[in-house]
Amino acid sequence: MYITEGTSIYIYSLPGLKLLKKFGKKGEGPQELLPPFGRHVHLDVLPHELMVISGFRLSFFTKQGSYIKEVKTPSTILTNRYIRKLGVNFVGSTQNWGRRDEKNLIMIAYNIYDSNQKIIKEIYRTRLGLQAPGSNIQFNPLYLTLLEPTLYVFDEKIFLGHYGQNEKGVIYVFDSNGDKLYDIKPEYEKIIFTEKHKEAYKKEFVTQAQKEFYEANKHLFKYSGYFPERQWFQVVDKKIYIQTYKKNKPGNKTEFLIHDLKGKLLTKIMLPLKYASYFYPYLYSIKKGKLYQIVEDDDERWGVHITKIE
Repeated sequence: MYITEGTSIYIYSLPGLKLLKKFGKKGEGPQELLPPFGRHVHLDVLPHELMVISGFRLSFFTKQGSYIKEVKTPSTILTNRYIRKLGVNFVGSTQNWGRRDEKNLIMIAYNIYDSNQKIIKEIYRTRLGLQAPGSNIQFNPLYLTLLEPTLYVFDEKIFLGHYGQNEKGVIYVFDSNGDKLYDIKPEYEKIIFTEKHKEAYKKEFVTQAQKEFYEANKHLFKYSGYFPERQWFQVVDKKIYIQTYKKNKPGNKTEFLIHDLKGKLLTKIMLPLKYASYFYPYLYSIKKGKLYQIVEDDDERWGVHITKIE
């Protein structure tokens, strides 16, 4: 199991959670990792190696943490939104500051890149949620809470689920050439967003690290009467796990919709999740029928909680 913290990457054994190795030195030199956009560097566990995304650099390591090589990425590629390996190519997103739509809004484009990070093909384009400073474009801040993956590569297919108001929770599926195969449109239950929820988010904004962001943008906030369709999704083990905003009555469990790769609903399940923070609400991953979550316990120590998905 791999856990990231800042530029450090920890390798643990399973079962037992014994620390096997720690690697990842902060810096700009060879074999070093650049400071991340946010809480931690992004790690993609590939079939035969590890790809670490830090700043505008992709660093490759063996699964035991030994350095292999690094590839620099253009500053236009949004490495904070993840870039994925696609055979010998890559798939990721570009923020198009110079390319706008008919309403002069900044767009975000998802592209296939070659091994040198040159665009081969654009596969999807949509409006960026938070526009340039001074644009005075209103936005729903709930769509900014997830600075985590919006796409996955599995079974030689691209699963793209942009976290935006226009997408309505749809997951778009492309082949390895970037040609659209089909859309997955889960049936989401509408969850009402109340004034109580709004006040809870405001309280977090003014008491945590997002206070500066809140003060600069609060006049642009425009909440909907409902929560977004989903919070997060992961494609793993030939299944799609979709986390929604629906909770049980005690509030300690969250709904997951589990679909096959074609979009057929297999089951709905409630799993225990503990909220962490606004931009990174839940720190977890799913693998081999288990949910692994990093949780800060009552004694303010971080631990790994493991839940079997049944």
